[in-house]
Amino acid sequence: MLPLIQTPSLDCDCILADVLGCSRSFILSHSDEAMEAYQIEKFLSAIERRCTGLPVAYIIGKKEFYGRDFFVNESVLIPKPDTEILVERTIQLVSSHFAGRNKLTVVDVCTGSGCIAVSLWKELAGINFEMDFFATDISPEALKVAGKNCEIHDCRIQLLQGDLLSEIDLPKLDVVVSNPPYIPSGMARELLKDGRAEPLLALDGDCDGSTDGTGVIARLVPQGFEALKEGGWFLMETGEYNAARGAEIMLEHGFKDVAIHCDLSGQPRVVEGRK
Repeated sequence: MLPLIQTPSLDCDCILADVLGCSRSFILSHSDEAMEAYQIEKFLSAIERRCTGLPVAYIIGKKEFYGRDFFVNESVLIPKPDTEILVERTIQLVSSHFAGRNKLTVVDVCTGSGCIAVSLWKELAGINFEMDFFATDISPEALKVAGKNCEIHDCRIQLLQGDLLSEIDLPKLDVVVSNPPYIPSGMARELLKDGRAEPLLALDGDCDGSTDGTGVIARLVPQGFEALKEGGWFLMETGEYNAARGAEIMLEHGFKDVAIHCDLSGQPRVVEGRK
């Protein structure tokens, strides 16, 4: 059975705009213009791929996040609008708690495409913060994508391969941010049956015998606490699946001022705490 496409008109417009190298508004205002044969062939080929369930972002090789376009492929998760809450909240905390500092040390754990790290680097650099900025991922292929996005957006971010923070030598940090895998294993595998082709490694939050998606979170939280300076902040996307449990784990490991923030649809999305 073919997957149900929820937004066929929008998907077609986005693919056509990519094929023609123009904006969607141009397409809407020039609907009577003829296409070249090679453009028609490329468009139809892309539509066939979309009909298998492959997301538009993988087909055209990019996705917008926090006002910027990011290169993506099937080695990384496609950036989601709800994750922008993590970026926004981090900027708010840094602006209020580290104003006047000469330099910040920041790490983005499980960076994937690098969209969080790049967005934070650009925004914080734009308000005159000097930074030693690191981004980590267990996947070398994901780090290649993150590296390309750092080049595209001219960011000075040091990319490091490792399993969370356990194998990585970093200075003491002011801020740790992460969008780790947090979906229960069975649910993650079910999601991928629609052909979306996102990497299971970046979705499946279960490890060490967990079944509720908290395995990676339970490993990351104490590592984050250990890596932070006193007064440093840890911010983590957990989604509606594990926000409450994520907050509990942070409290269990000594974090203070633990709070949960909701996304634009009102679902619990980001958990934060201070060392």
